Amino acid sequence: MNRFPGAFWTAVVAGWAIMAFGVWGLFMDANQTNPTSWVKWFLGGAIVHDLVVVPVVLLVGTVVARAVPLRWRAPVQGALISSALVVATFAIFVSGAGDISENPSALPNSYALGLVVLLGFIWACALVWAIARRDASTQAPESN
Repeated sequence: MNRFPGAFWTAVVAGWAIMAFGVWGLFMDANQTNPTSWVKWFLGGAIVHDLVVVPVVLLVGTVVARAVPLRWRAPVQGALISSALVVATFAIFVSGAGDISENPSALPNSYALGLVVLLGFIWACALVWAIARRDASTQAPESN
């Protein structure tokens, strides 16, 4: 039973309106936004997603599904997804793009070390999750 009838279509209309406003703004401020460059990045991103990201995700997912035991599979998948998102976010900082020698405060931290620490935390959480799952699955259900 749908508790919010019409919510889906309301969200669709609102989403399309927001996207239309964004595209309108892109072309109305064309001297600042450079729509041609934006279209190239947009299409390039779609091509890279479809030809690189999706095949890699499918390959890794297939390997994990076949190689990792069932009780460890969800924690490993969660850690892999989290790790991919974190690496994608940190990549620009770790590469040093945007570092300005005249402005030492532009990229002041050790982002590579931060990335390693965060990945270690993600995988430690996955290990704790997997152990908790294993312990929960080995306990016999109580009988009445």
